[in-house]
Amino acid sequence: RRIRDTNEVAFSPDGRMFAGLNTSMKVSVWDTGTGSKILTLAGNADPGDIDETMTFSTDGRTLLVRHSTTILRLWSIATGKEITRFEGHSEQIKSAVFSHDGRTLLTASEDHTARLWNVSTGREIRLLLHPGPVIRAAFWPDEHLIVTADDDGVLRFWDATNGDELASFVAFKDRTWAFISANGRYDASDPDNVSGLHGVSGLHRIRLNEFKDRFYAPGI
Repeated sequence: RRIRDTNEVAFSPDGRMFAGLNTSMKVSVWDTGTGSKILTLAGNADPGDIDETMTFSTDGRTLLVRHSTTILRLWSIATGKEITRFEGHSEQIKSAVFSHDGRTLLTASEDHTARLWNVSTGREIRLLLHPGPVIRAAFWPDEHLIVTADDDGVLRFWDATNGDELASFVAFKDRTWAFISANGRYDASDPDNVSGLHGVSGLHRIRLNEFKDRFYAPGI
């Protein structure tokens, strides 16, 4: 069956359902096998420039939808009713992803934060502050770590348990790179000189090779 006027689709993990966002910004859920509509959610979605307006939970029983630039709502597929609402970001949400067990939601936003949420209650669990807009956030496969991407191209690694920033990785246009731990130790494509990377003492820049002996840790 052909579904007309659909701008975006998202499939459930088992592939038995898909959600479709139409040109009127309405979200409907369909049976993949029969092509029949299961339900249409209340309210309008707001895709903005987020990659995925709709995301199924890991068990496929609920659907997360962005209904405004700063608000996400979780809907029951069985009842068509809203279960939880996630509010707290002050600027546009750029990404949202569930943990493997479906109990935690991780979001990234232009408000310079990534946030962890309790899916059952909608309450914020942890706030990860960044120096600039965050365009993406993801769980490490074992979910002990969180990785975020700033809009300036810096990847940051966080302890998912306590929210501590552990390290950052930056790659430069000349293909040099550096990995820097929270305690200042680093690894780099050139331990003596990486374009754009230097130490600071007061108002003075310190060349990388001047503190190499103390802080360089290859393979960190």
